[in-house]
Amino acid sequence: MSNTKKIATTAAKGLPFRLKLSLFVRSLSLQASWNHERMQNLGLLTVMLPWVRTQRRALNQDRVFCRRYYEFFNTNPYLANFVIGGLVRLEDDRAQSEAMEPGMTTMFRDSLGRAFASLGDQLFWLGIRPAMAMALCLLGLHGQMAAVIALVGVFALAQPGSRLPPGL
Repeated sequence: MSNTKKIATTAAKGLPFRLKLSLFVRSLSLQASWNHERMQNLGLLTVMLPWVRTQRRALNQDRVFCRRYYEFFNTNPYLANFVIGGLVRLEDDRAQSEAMEPGMTTMFRDSLGRAFASLGDQLFWLGIRPAMAMALCLLGLHGQMAAVIALVGVFALAQPGSRLPPGL
């Protein structure tokens, strides 16, 4: 079986549900290890570890993998799962075939992370949250306290749902 067919077969099969769920649950704490020097790099590495555990690797390969994800990384937490999903796919392709360029995952992570950081900040912080605050203020001024509580509840429950990756 050629490498291209092997990669296509792996991609069509997809990841096991438990691995997807583990990646998703860990992605909820992406911001937990935020630092001034490298932003969300440790959170991203922590999210990627369940995938690494599924691979047969040598200690030296694990060190290279950890160094690759120890570099600077920052994105919007609501859109981070799109970047994480792409990185898992690229790393899976790299594990199946050595034909990938050395800097491909780093270029993907950096370019998509920056784009989603900008897009997410504009969408969530400059769009959805101010609109939600205005709606709550207007409902509160009209004495609709039940609607205010319901809207806050729906918004709180929808936040983790907005972070679900498309295939989960």
